[in-house]
Amino acid sequence: MRLRHLDLEVLRIFASIAATRVVDAAALARIQTRRLRRLVRYAYRHVPFYRDLFERCGLRPDDVRSARDLSRLPVIGTDVPRARLPEMVSREVDLDRCLRRVTAGTTGAALLCPWTRLEMLLDMMRWTQGYMRHGLRPWHKQAKIGIPPLMNRRPTFLQKLGLFRRRYFPVLESAPAKIAWLREQRPDALFTWASCLDEISRQLEREGGSLSIPLVFSASDMLWPDTRRRVHERMGARVTNTYGSVETGPAAWECPVGGGFHVLTHEVIVEILDEREDRPSRRGRLVCTPLWRFTMPLFRYAIGDMAEWDDRPCPCGSPLPVLRNLQGRACDLIQWPPGGPWVLAAPLLRPMYESPEVRQFQFVQEAPDRFLLRVVDEPTFGPETERRLLADYRTCFDGKMHVRIRKVARIRQPPEVKFTTIVTLKRLEEIRIRGGDVGCFFEDT
Repeated sequence: MRLRHLDLEVLRIFASIAATRVVDAAALARIQTRRLRRLVRYAYRHVPFYRDLFERCGLRPDDVRSARDLSRLPVIGTDVPRARLPEMVSREVDLDRCLRRVTAGTTGAALLCPWTRLEMLLDMMRWTQGYMRHGLRPWHKQAKIGIPPLMNRRPTFLQKLGLFRRRYFPVLESAPAKIAWLREQRPDALFTWASCLDEISRQLEREGGSLSIPLVFSASDMLWPDTRRRVHERMGARVTNTYGSVETGPAAWECPVGGGFHVLTHEVIVEILDEREDRPSRRGRLVCTPLWRFTMPLFRYAIGDMAEWDDRPCPCGSPLPVLRNLQGRACDLIQWPPGGPWVLAAPLLRPMYESPEVRQFQFVQEAPDRFLLRVVDEPTFGPETERRLLADYRTCFDGKMHVRIRKVARIRQPPEVKFTTIVTLKRLEEIRIRGGDVGCFFEDT
């Protein structure tokens, strides 16, 4: 059977990833450039959406020779593939016969992502490589707590042989039920959301109980230092934070030495852009170009996350660049001024990152011009800290955005909802539509 160009490109990535060793920044840049050029040529030739986009931008494939040249293309959000999926899929594949994976939909409506079987295997290999670099072994028994529709997967060939065994449990179950299931399974490695880890570790703390799980991999939402400490104490676990998505695959892994996230620049091009003008910035929104997706290529794809570059060399010695203050789905849009344009709510976050007196926080939008700031405080948090924060917000929003602060023992939210530092009116409405309880966002706990 004649292989499609798509299959040949994915097989080249397979071979290249298997042979790649992270040695120096120059070698990684060469790999990145080579893969980007191949992806651009393929997308121009086989994907109607990108051929049209390149021509409208006055570009030919040879005009994109490095990551810097991507700035000549517009940024696209999740709404574009959702609305124009058939045009964004390679003409070499039949969309109706593709494998389908669906995003969790935490930023709104879920997005269907088509894959070939080879691409699915490549994505699994990339995730598995990362897990193994952080301690996972083929014979380890794995447990995953997640969304039920995403857990109905058939066992792989290796799993049928007893390797990479994984069991699943729904995140909607109560914390005691999750703990009982983990005690029954006795896994070597646990994979789940950070908010789920927070829920389980707090329940263990209340019970005075513990679990023995050597490896914990956290994903999707904010892993607070306090949660990490509690998971380590109550589960005896080494916690590794991961960053990636269905659309991009693994994009960055937490460094056990430096604490930041090392970006896999030879597999995914990551840009950080200013929130308003889409210019390169030290801090801003993340835009990703996965270099291995050929069924549905994604150039300059904004998935709604915020981060900042760390310009300092990582103490581990890795040449991979480092992200810090990574906020998965942390910044929804707000209308500012009320009734005006939709903008990112990043100005709300910045004073909090600069406040060591705050252990954990969450903004909940009560009205177009009013936010409740829930704070889990450190002992050093006093009246002066509160006055300073409120003054910062008056200055930031010209006195037109009102913020009130409520100190709480813990930040509670519906168990099926991933943690975000900003809960907008739009997000509250989405949770209500799905039948979730939004009252807990406003409770004193």
